[in-house]
Amino acid sequence: MKQIAPDYYDRFKCIADACKHNCCIGWEIDVDEYTMEYYSSVKGEFGDRLKNNISLEDDAPHFCMAENERCPFLNEKNLCDIILTLGEDALCDICADHPRFRNYFSDREEIGLGLCCESAGQLILNNTEKVQLVCIYDDGETEKLTEEEREILTLREKAFGLIQNREKKIQDRINDVYALIGAEKKEIKISDWADVFLSMERLDESWTELLLKIKGTPFEWVRYSEIQFETAFEQLLWYFIYRQFSLSAEDGRIKERMIFALHSVEFIMLLCDFHKNAYGTIELSDIVENSRMYSSEMEYSTENVEKYLDFCLNN
Repeated sequence: MKQIAPDYYDRFKCIADACKHNCCIGWEIDVDEYTMEYYSSVKGEFGDRLKNNISLEDDAPHFCMAENERCPFLNEKNLCDIILTLGEDALCDICADHPRFRNYFSDREEIGLGLCCESAGQLILNNTEKVQLVCIYDDGETEKLTEEEREILTLREKAFGLIQNREKKIQDRINDVYALIGAEKKEIKISDWADVFLSMERLDESWTELLLKIKGTPFEWVRYSEIQFETAFEQLLWYFIYRQFSLSAEDGRIKERMIFALHSVEFIMLLCDFHKNAYGTIELSDIVENSRMYSSEMEYSTENVEKYLDFCLNN
């Protein structure tokens, strides 16, 4: 088994209480069996607190959300009392692993950092170097991939080469990837695009408000952000292809997965241009925030992803 990751992976650091969108708020967090066994062994006042704030109902043990959907162990300083009391090793698997994602091939695990995390977004979008994949663990065995997996990885490598061709404008690179997979690029009206996302599950009311503003505000799509932040959008393209297209090894939806990756970047570009038109300026921090919001709403809902893959197929 090999573990593969982007070359920026080991530079990630959680910014804890400095984060504006705390991952301990708004998410129901399951507690894995091994950690639950450990929590059950904790004695004293904190052991009682663990017992009283973990529900054993439904499919898996999970933290009981407190007021404003906060984790019951997130204190008033937005720091984790479990870490402060028991140490970082006491975190359950989900908390310890977030915001990492993992895609699996026959004997290869690919790890990355999800854009739903503000710190990960800052790291990814501030990176000015062309991203490379590096091996962070190797058991020494020869990698054994299926023929289909090799074809997918070869196609992905070609896409990486196209999007990292900095002699071309970012939209031309996107068009090159459409051509690579034999897909016809179709223009989607802004209002229609907003309707697609409004028809899906939505987690944050601010996402709904933004979609309604886009749907109800006519403006010409002037690509200010594309010109100013080409490298940032290159990094976004690389991220979505790495994370989303790679999953076609599991479901075989090669063309739809690639189009979903391309559409994701194009829609985030639209969000940034809407911001520029509405507020007169656009900063890299705005791209990070728009990317975080989009990723949280789309990539962390299997139902939404499946709906959008169907949308790609039908359009």
